[in-house]
Amino acid sequence: MEIKIKIKINKMNYYYYYKWIIPKKYCKLREWIDINKLNWGNYEYNENGEYLYGLPLNFNAIGLLEQNQNKVNWIHLLSNPNSVDLYIEQQNKNKIKKLLFMLLNNIISLNIWTSLLIYILKNLFYKKEFIVTWKLLSLNPNAIHLLEQNQDKINWKSLSKNPNAIHLLEQNQDKIDWKSLSKNPNAIHLLEQNQDKINWVELSLNPNAIELLKQNHNNKYWMLLSLNPNAIELLKQNYNNIFWLGLSYNPNAIYLLEKNQHKINWMTLSSNPNAIHLLEKNQNKIDWIRLSLNPSAIFLLEQNQDKIYWKYFSENPAIFTYDYELIKKEREQLNKEFVEYIYHPSRVFN
Repeated sequence: MEIKIKIKINKMNYYYYYKWIIPKKYCKLREWIDINKLNWGNYEYNENGEYLYGLPLNFNAIGLLEQNQNKVNWIHLLSNPNSVDLYIEQQNKNKIKKLLFMLLNNIISLNIWTSLLIYILKNLFYKKEFIVTWKLLSLNPNAIHLLEQNQDKINWKSLSKNPNAIHLLEQNQDKIDWKSLSKNPNAIHLLEQNQDKINWVELSLNPNAIELLKQNHNNKYWMLLSLNPNAIELLKQNYNNIFWLGLSYNPNAIYLLEKNQHKINWMTLSSNPNAIHLLEKNQNKIDWIRLSLNPSAIFLLEQNQDKIYWKYFSENPAIFTYDYELIKKEREQLNKEFVEYIYHPSRVFN
């Protein structure tokens, strides 16, 4: 069976992205980054269909998007897990969209708005936008409450990938897309119970499926398994089966890559968050498009701003940093209030 590897660089290593998340209150754009060069969210079309890129996919961009609502593509924003709690106060927009996104802000806590929200989505939005909205929401791990209340609107192929939707999938196994479910790290028990339905190609990428793969020797796809961050020991034991293009992308494979630098694929290594020391020593081999999305490369990118690919750089969570001045001010205020409380005359002289 021929398998074609196409690494979508905007989907890279989300597990490693999460360590870069900054609370919205303390998040600010790095001073050296030109806000006018950032991409506010667009679709690109290729042979595989639609491909979304830009700030709406950036976990840390919610505060910046709030401050620049006139630039935001709101439909795209729904794929960002952090956008579910976003308070939208639309300016210079029609009342329908203003109401819609105010409701989206409240769907987690206010069940009473759900029916009105659905009415707007069904009757007042363009049909294409309605379809796209539910496709993205079905992927969103923080939109489970809305999905539970509106199961007839769910895109089940998208939901099958959603790690927080296992209970819905268990209750609707006839609607599961098993190829998509094979990627879902929280669906291992369902996959173990339905091994005849597993897509073994997709399962080879599932970080929680190593034991299941070990038990099915004939169903390993080494090309994709080389991408799996939890498959390193298995790969060490089967060195001749390693696919080095995929392994170069694997954040847990640095030891193997350091020992075999002549086999590295530098294009995919440029996306590897744990490979910065190798990239710094071999800057002539860097793929700057892929490096632009690598959060661990933020200081290397700062030193080479003329090489940044802004379309994907806008998705990089490391373009934001902590607002240390705000943190300092809040700490000083807290200390002041604490001292005033401790040394208040009513406490000192009692």
